[in-house]
Amino acid sequence: MIAMTSWRWCRGLRSSALEFLAFRRIALALGGVSLCLLASLGGASQRTTLRAPAKPVPASFFGLHIHHLWQDTEWPDIPFATWRLWDAHVTWALLEPRRDSYDFKLLDRYVEAAASHQVQLMLTLASTPTWASARPTEIPVHEGGGRGAAGAAAEPASITDWRNFIRTVATRYKGRILYYEVWNEPMFKPFYSGSVSKMIELVESAHRVLKEVDPNIEIISPPVDTR
Repeated sequence: MIAMTSWRWCRGLRSSALEFLAFRRIALALGGVSLCLLASLGGASQRTTLRAPAKPVPASFFGLHIHHLWQDTEWPDIPFATWRLWDAHVTWALLEPRRDSYDFKLLDRYVEAAASHQVQLMLTLASTPTWASARPTEIPVHEGGGRGAAGAAAEPASITDWRNFIRTVATRYKGRILYYEVWNEPMFKPFYSGSVSKMIELVESAHRVLKEVDPNIEIISPPVDTR
């Protein structure tokens, strides 16, 4: 049994538009059932007891990261449905290191591997290239003192560069990548140093372009994290 006690926290997410958009990420991860809905079933007690299903939970409810595939990591031997490409060396900065100059070699291999194993890919659109960054000299500092690429945590200086990047990627992988996530943990400055309004602009722009390329694409909102 799993006890849900997150209703008060869920209600607090309504305080900003970005957080509300970000919470959709959790709903998708749970197959369309949000934690807030589950928690609300507890009524005034703010507590609901959930019982394990009688049958195995289907693979469609599970997604994985696969770090260092083909280096020191083999393909997982458990069933899962979605592969999230983060820490996979396919960020915006690496896919388009210079304006209009793309390197899709690694992402092409991921797409082929996903198809051969019959899993869906979720590509996280994040990490602004230095050439496109609104703050190209800003150095993201991660836990333990690790330093990220210059300008990667900033929003792009021109929304046109962002739109062009997304359109190029979505067009190349139309019908092969169906899930696109906008940014990674934008509440943490090592990943995002801009404003909420700028993030909302990025989400809206990505949504518009992706749906123009392929109406079947699903857009995943910026992922919420409570650390």
